[in-house]
Amino acid sequence: MGVFGKFQARMRGEVSDEPLRAYRRAGAAVDALMGDVDQRRVDATLAGRSGWTMDRSAQVEALCAWCAFVLQQLGDATLDAHEARHPGGFVPEQTSE
Repeated sequence: MGVFGKFQARMRGEVSDEPLRAYRRAGAAVDALMGDVDQRRVDATLAGRSGWTMDRSAQVEALCAWCAFVLQQLGDATLDAHEARHPGGFVPEQTSE
């Protein structure tokens, strides 16, 4: 994006989306976490336990991993939707916060 595009974005009250992209890169680790949690769930199922009879720590881990996964997906979708509609690397200040 050129200087004029940056100026227009600033006039619309938009800020750089680079911090959000950094969060996206850092949050990509949640996919591996979900894979690990799902594998432990499968192992527990094969051992005759369900999500309700697993150790409490495994239940809490699965809940936290699922929440992290959902929040990461929502953030990624929001950033993708804005980029599709307004390419250029800038987002509204409210989105950035």
